[in-house]
Amino acid sequence: MPSISRDSSKGEGLMRKPKKSKSMVYALLILAASTTLLSGISFAETIKQQPQDINAQDVDYYEAFLDEAKVNDRMKFKEWMLKNFKDKFGGVYTDENGNFVFGVTDDSLNYERYIQKTSKYATNFVFKKVKFSINELEAAREVVQKFDVRATSINPATNKLEIYISEKSLSENKSDILLAIKDAELVEFHGGSITEELQ
Repeated sequence: MPSISRDSSKGEGLMRKPKKSKSMVYALLILAASTTLLSGISFAETIKQQPQDINAQDVDYYEAFLDEAKVNDRMKFKEWMLKNFKDKFGGVYTDENGNFVFGVTDDSLNYERYIQKTSKYATNFVFKKVKFSINELEAAREVVQKFDVRATSINPATNKLEIYISEKSLSENKSDILLAIKDAELVEFHGGSITEELQ
């Protein structure tokens, strides 16, 4: 039964609540905290077991960033080869496996060692022995421009100078072009219109 005390100033009776034991309050707090903690652990385990959704945009961004880094790496070595070994460098292209193929006219061991030491993506670099250097292909391009050609393009994958020329001009100038460049293996003719050839 609650005890009653009197306030002497007002003469009214006040009712006091029974004293709660501190141990009971602590027990309830501990019970509430442990229940919350256990449910949080259970929730975390459930999250771990569920497959995580990967945002496709995040993956695409990472792949694009990685691709850009690889291309920049490739371009750095292309510029290095052009600056230091233009007479031995036949160009660079990406093959169907995603490798960066560097055409070289001599033994590639020195280039490979340098690139292995300095490149982050050297595992994607392949060296292929080719017959013609960029210097030779560009010199042939200059010679060919004197003839009635529509366009020229150096193709590093075939290690050839591609010549786009009309059928008429090809029949009139082919032998003169081949004499001027001195090596028939260096060129590849594409007769007809350029738009037909590119389709």
